[in-house]
Amino acid sequence: MSAWEAKSREVIYQLSTVLFCHRVARCRQSRATGGLKWLWYAVALATSPSGHALEAALASPDKLPSPFEVEGELAVTYFPSRPSLFAKHTTQFRAQVDHSKVLIKTMGFGGAHVAFWEFATDGTNTHFLEKREDNVIISNRYDFKTRAFVPLKTNQEPANKANLRFSTTPTPTMVGAITPPWLAYGSSWYFQSRSSGEELDSSSIYLLVLPQHKARIKDIATWTWAEQSPSFLQTLECQRLDLSVNRNATAAQAIAAFSVKQWTNLGFATFPMCFELRLFTPLFKANRPAEPEVNAIVVGTAKRILLLATSFSVSPVHQLPYSAYVVDERVGALDAKGEPLTYLAKDGTIMGLDGAKLLAAEKILKREQATPKTRPVFGEQRRAMKFIFLLLVAGLTLSMAAVLWLRLRKLHLKHKPKSITP
Repeated sequence: MSAWEAKSREVIYQLSTVLFCHRVARCRQSRATGGLKWLWYAVALATSPSGHALEAALASPDKLPSPFEVEGELAVTYFPSRPSLFAKHTTQFRAQVDHSKVLIKTMGFGGAHVAFWEFATDGTNTHFLEKREDNVIISNRYDFKTRAFVPLKTNQEPANKANLRFSTTPTPTMVGAITPPWLAYGSSWYFQSRSSGEELDSSSIYLLVLPQHKARIKDIATWTWAEQSPSFLQTLECQRLDLSVNRNATAAQAIAAFSVKQWTNLGFATFPMCFELRLFTPLFKANRPAEPEVNAIVVGTAKRILLLATSFSVSPVHQLPYSAYVVDERVGALDAKGEPLTYLAKDGTIMGLDGAKLLAAEKILKREQATPKTRPVFGEQRRAMKFIFLLLVAGLTLSMAAVLWLRLRKLHLKHKPKSITP
C-alpha cells in the first residue's frame, strides 16, 4: 500500500468516525423509542468503518477507548541554579495507547544531541531507544560497571549511534521528555492496579537518583482521577524521603507534580488536551527540609487525537540501521553489585532474549573461572600486610614516645636546681 493510499484510508476512517458519532448522538437525543431507536443504531453501525468508532461513540467516562493516538507538542523550560543556563525548548511527541501497550516517540531538543527517544512496553517487557544526532562528538562515556561518566582522552565520535535498553519495568525512565505524555495518556493501567499514597520503586518514573543510591531513597506517590474521565489522571505528586541526609527523616519533599489543565472530547470520550509536569530540586538546611525549588516545567499540548483502526506493535527491536550500545536487564544482574548485561551491536543486530541469556551465562562463567585463581590469595596477602602495617605503626609510636620521654627527663635533670648545704 502506498503512502497516499494509507493517508486516504486514514482520512476516510476519521470522517466516518465523526459521522458515526454524530449519528449516535442524534439517536440518543431523539425521542424515538423501542424498535425505531434500535433501527437508528443499526444504520449507524452499518455505516461505521469499524467497531472502534462504536466504542468511541458509546464509551462511558469510566472506559478508555483503545487503541488511540495523540500527536502534540512539549514546551520545556529549565530553571538551573545558574541563571545564565536558563533555557527553553520545544519538541514534538506522538503517543499510541492500547490499554497496557504503550508506544511513545519524542523528538530531541536543546543541547542533548539526540535525534529522538522511543519508549515501548506491553505492560511487562519494555525497550527504550535513544538515537543520537549524526556527527556528534563526545568527551566522556557512561560506564555501567562504575555507574559514572568516564572522561575520554580526546574528543571523538561515539562507537554507537544509539543506546538501547531492555527492562521489565513498565514505566519510562532515563528521560523527562517521555514521562509527561506517558502520565497524560499511557499510565492509567499502571496506577489502576495500585493505591494512592503507597511507596513506589525509586526512579521508576523519574530518574532523579543514581541506581546505586536507591536503597537510601523512598518515593511516595499520591494521585487523583479526573471526574470527567476517570480513566485518566487529574493530578499526581511524587514525594521523596532521602535517608542519606537524615537517617531518621520523616518529612518528605515534593520532587515532581503532574496535572491536567484542559480537556477535549472525541465523540463521547474525553481526553487530556493540555497538561503540565513540574520537577523540583529538594533542598535541606541544617538537616531539615526547605522549600523545594522548581528545576523544570514541561507543558504538553495535544494537537491531534484519533482512534486507530488496528493496534500497533511494541515487539522488541531486533535490527537497527546503525550501531547501538545495548543494556539488557531482562536476564538479571551479572554480579552482586547489579551490573547488567551490556554489549556493542556494531552492525545493528540486536540479540533476542535467548541469545542475551547465553551471552550473560558465558560472562558469568568466565568471571567464576577467573575468581578462584586470584582473589583468595590476594585476600590473605592483604590481611597479612594490614597486620604488619599495624605492628609497624604501633612500634614506631612506642619508639617515638620513649625517645620523647628520655629527652624530657634529660631536660628536667639539667634544669633542676642544686641543693645548698649549710
